[in-house]
Amino acid sequence: MKKIPIAFFFCCLSLLLLIKGTNAQKAIDFFQLQGNSEKLFLRVISEADAISAGNGVVKIQLPDGSTGAADLVATSDPDASEVRIRTPYGTRSWRREKTFYGKCYGGSTDEIASSIAPSSDGGFALCGRTDSYGAGSDDFLLLKVDEDGTFDWGKAMGAAQHGFGYSIIQTNTGGYLVSGYEYETSSGTNDAYIYHLDVNGNDLLSGYYGTTTYHERAYCGIQASDNNFVLTGSSSTASSGDDVYVLKINISSGATIWSHTIGTTTHDCGRSIIQRNDGSFVVVGQTQTGGPVYDIYLLLLNSGGTSDLSVTIGGSGNEVGYDVINTSDGNILIAGSTNSIGAGIEDIYLLKRASNGDAIWSTTLGGSNYDWARAVCEASDGGLLIAGSTHSYGAGNADLWLIKTDNSGNPIWSWVFGGSDRDVGMDVYQDPNGCIYVCGETFSYGAGNNDALLVKFSPDGKTCLGMEVTPDSDNVNMGDFTATRIDHFNVDRTPLPSRIIKSHCNPVKSHNLNNQGPSDGIINITPSVTTICN
Repeated sequence: MKKIPIAFFFCCLSLLLLIKGTNAQKAIDFFQLQGNSEKLFLRVISEADAISAGNGVVKIQLPDGSTGAADLVATSDPDASEVRIRTPYGTRSWRREKTFYGKCYGGSTDEIASSIAPSSDGGFALCGRTDSYGAGSDDFLLLKVDEDGTFDWGKAMGAAQHGFGYSIIQTNTGGYLVSGYEYETSSGTNDAYIYHLDVNGNDLLSGYYGTTTYHERAYCGIQASDNNFVLTGSSSTASSGDDVYVLKINISSGATIWSHTIGTTTHDCGRSIIQRNDGSFVVVGQTQTGGPVYDIYLLLLNSGGTSDLSVTIGGSGNEVGYDVINTSDGNILIAGSTNSIGAGIEDIYLLKRASNGDAIWSTTLGGSNYDWARAVCEASDGGLLIAGSTHSYGAGNADLWLIKTDNSGNPIWSWVFGGSDRDVGMDVYQDPNGCIYVCGETFSYGAGNNDALLVKFSPDGKTCLGMEVTPDSDNVNMGDFTATRIDHFNVDRTPLPSRIIKSHCNPVKSHNLNNQGPSDGIINITPSVTTICN
């Protein structure tokens, strides 16, 4: 590690310091040094006793706004930096943090990153869709990047027809499960499709799942507690339109363990699935309740995939549930959109529900135009991180919107990012150090019409994309890229009605895995990488 002389610190005019807690193995927090030509982002990594005192102090601005002093303290700890900083909160060690960034990846036409998963080496895997590479007009896209967003390797996966990767998870062996759909030539229909890949992206199992007559799509895949895979999505049937499609797949053979269609007499879809501690499952999506109107569709399934409870949630307008997660207090959290209540044409809609489906709280977040939540994750402090898009704020016709709330859905901060065109957040992840990663798509930057997007944020939302944001500067401009802090937007806690409904649940004979064979239909690719800001 490059040594930074003690004398460097004496020219610093101020030190912005935010400290939340202690953890010797993970980052405690991040802070910034000002007053020098080089801005440093420092990661607080441990709290420890000083070995010897330094020869001076630097000024710090404390979280309450008062001014204090920090002694510079040397250390010989090989895992820390050359200097520790003694503050009124205790002595902290730091090291230089890798830069926060925004990057996009693509070719001459269209790419989308719809889902993000951590990798065992500290980097990330992104899945989505590519039109620039592969065998068909649309193929599955898989990109592996390191912690800095540097491209490692990429795959275009699919047949000569169209396909789309909606969901990626890291499996318990370090590989990946990618779920989506692919057009099957023999039946002339879309089928749910999976790729089970090893850590290097090599094919272990891949193939179609579905009926021989209707269209099936997989929007979300998880690994169950017994190591097998469970998917949810949609299946079109002649008798009742689209139904929610759920199926369980053997991880070794690829055989279908069980599969069901669940729904009403209209159109239904499963967007996200989770497993509960008791082995049961929760599916969230949407159901048509009359005319063009949709409600959030909440299904509680037993461990065999059949329905124990069906609930619709909605008002006079449209509601959609895009994501559902388990929360640390034993409940479930749903994120989506509503235009029945709220300030604008469509607002972000968050709902917390008990394990039996009962309502705990709900809230809308938004402005005067269209706003959506595509993904949610629980933050390290028990709050929520929501990723989506907004037409109400920002620089373009849609911008990526990242919102932090407490565990009751009350907003703490939010940032809107984007350029003059459409930029969307599709998935969100917080790493053990507290950094936040959002993937999606951008029409404002990149090599083609739109590119896959990955943005890394600091934990407190005040440092965005490698730029320093101070209390008197809430806008950051880098060329045509704009980041804007949005603190004043509408919050509506009006609950929407819930109704328990009767849903049919039918076993479906899904044809088993039609394995294409290792590497068949998988092409190595190297997309163009554009650094939006660094």
